[in-house]
Amino acid sequence: MIRIDPLTSLTEAVAELKAHLRIEQDEEDNLLGGLIATSIEQGEAFTRQMFLERRAVDRMPVSSAWQRLQASPVRSILQVQAIRFAQPPIALLPDAYAIDIDTMGEGWVRMAQATDARQIDVEFRAGLAHDWASLPETLRMGVIRLAAHLHTVRDDPTDAGPPAIVAAFWLPWRRLRLS
Repeated sequence: MIRIDPLTSLTEAVAELKAHLRIEQDEEDNLLGGLIATSIEQGEAFTRQMFLERRAVDRMPVSSAWQRLQASPVRSILQVQAIRFAQPPIALLPDAYAIDIDTMGEGWVRMAQATDARQIDVEFRAGLAHDWASLPETLRMGVIRLAAHLHTVRDDPTDAGPPAIVAAFWLPWRRLRLS
């Protein structure tokens, strides 16, 4: 189970979407922010990568085998906590576990010492870009085009779905996983 902090500070993205849609008023800023957040979430699901850097906590079983974190690309692994039944989490000392971030940005963790906990929480930061301005242009344009589409069609029953260009922008960034 993974918990990812919500997106914050999408002001620049909303301004870019407003320019794309030629909207000058501020009345729809909350709606546009929601459309941007939804579009980013869809892009992240499609590419299997977090677009904007934020904190995440991945809960996993205790194991001496390497386990991959569920979100990528991982920028840093902050801490590992032991989870015991009906007790607060306890931060583990660094020698109790091993961590690694590989060249693909995948984060890995394994227990190096025995513990009575059944699960651990791994807190980390992940994302392709620190902020909206540093997100690669093709990812940004995919988000803007999808959000613009969602704004334009709203609940139109004849909507044929998002423009193909959105997938074309995101496809080079897509990570495939073999089972």
